[in-house]
Amino acid sequence: MQPQEKIITRKFLFLILGWDTERMKANNTNGSTMLHLTKEGIEKHLIPIPALNEQKSIVKAIEEEMDLVSANKRLIEIFEQKIKTKIGEVWGVKTIRN
Repeated sequence: MQPQEKIITRKFLFLILGWDTERMKANNTNGSTMLHLTKEGIEKHLIPIPALNEQKSIVKAIEEEMDLVSANKRLIEIFEQKIKTKIGEVWGVKTIRN
């Protein structure tokens, strides 16, 4: 099943389905962590379809936020390593830097 690019962009559909599957997992009451998407399962869920220019704007905003999250995760890793190194120095433990 391919999206009709005149109606919905692939990236927008991917993001919507990713968000919707996370929501469905959260609402899953049987305790399963695996969620199987089927054509029938997707068809019975309503997917909002804004105008193409709005879809592109939404995708761009989400991608920018995802980039910021990735950069912040990397920054956290760097500072965690700096903290470990400094604590090691205080306690007289030598560390090997990567």
